Amino acid sequence: MTNEETVLLTRYVKACCPQQAIDKYTPDAWHDLLGDFGLAECRAAAAAIARRQPFVAPSEIIAEVSRAYIGEQPHSQACRSRNHGDCVWSWCRCACHPPKLAIEN
Repeated sequence: MTNEETVLLTRYVKACCPQQAIDKYTPDAWHDLLGDFGLAECRAAAAAIARRQPFVAPSEIIAEVSRAYIGEQPHSQACRSRNHGDCVWSWCRCACHPPKLAIEN
């Protein structure tokens, strides 16, 4: 997601949750947390969360998007046995271990 798309996402969340505090720095923080995901999937996750509660947190968006990936792709044997540190699949983006940042590689 680009910086501009993150601004759109935070505006969308503000429209869905008018009582949620969002200021001019929110898109920067949310981009650091959600930049690896696409706008469409984050927006769909935000809508699903806003349907059931009055506030939307980036961690909840990550969990919601991760649930979609869990259903689409099987986990490695390491993930199934909850030994996430030994997961060797680069595509595995489950909620139990978030994607690695480019600076960690």
